Amino acid sequence: MILGCAIESIGEKRLWKVAPHLNVLQTKTAARELETLEADGVPFADTLQEEKWFLEASVLETLHRSGWRSGMASEADTEWGKAWLWIRMQECSLRSILENLDRYMNEQIARAQLPYDSHRSPVPIPDDPVDQIQISYDPLNQGMSVYDQAHVRRLERESQSALLWTALALQSYKEEHGSYPSSLNSLAPAYLHTVPSDPFTNAQPLRYRLRASAYLLYSIGPDGKDDGGTPMTKTSSLGNSEVQQDRNGDIVAGVNF
Repeated sequence: MILGCAIESIGEKRLWKVAPHLNVLQTKTAARELETLEADGVPFADTLQEEKWFLEASVLETLHRSGWRSGMASEADTEWGKAWLWIRMQECSLRSILENLDRYMNEQIARAQLPYDSHRSPVPIPDDPVDQIQISYDPLNQGMSVYDQAHVRRLERESQSALLWTALALQSYKEEHGSYPSSLNSLAPAYLHTVPSDPFTNAQPLRYRLRASAYLLYSIGPDGKDDGGTPMTKTSSLGNSEVQQDRNGDIVAGVNF
């Protein structure tokens, strides 16, 4: 899924650059096709379900090998870390490891099916070292596991996609009507099937405001706050922002991509 997000980002970044040169038919067609592709995508909860099955199978395979504790402990960076990890693993039974993993992943799946909430705390990490290794837990990253981070990343990609196809629909509308619409409601159903919603809200539409002969279009982003269209700060040479739940700023069409 994360690889898919990266591929989508590459394709959409190029489309942003060529969009101003497309004619009405091309922009209208592209907007509807992108909207349909997103609607047909695999929900994040389904991705987590597949991941759960994979992890449980991986744990069963690993823990049925002789000397699995020594093998996993050897992955620590220091001799002290290897010893500490080996001792901790003596407390772990196969049943407790699988029960902890099952409970953790079920909660992640359940949360993925709910509206996004920037104020909720990460899913509690199992306290056994085997599951912490399996779920790539990083205690220095605000207590977030790879799955908490991946959820935000997936929603960010959904926001970027919605902004792109909405911008294409707005371009088509302007070409046919001479100006941008006063509301995104004017785009459906002639240019889009439905009014695009912001994945970081509970089914609220993307933010849209007219600005003289232009417009401002944005998602409120993972911090859950409407910053009035102030772009999220870019933190790398690739123009991407770190995937963290409390990043300030909005995801603005034509700026954050």
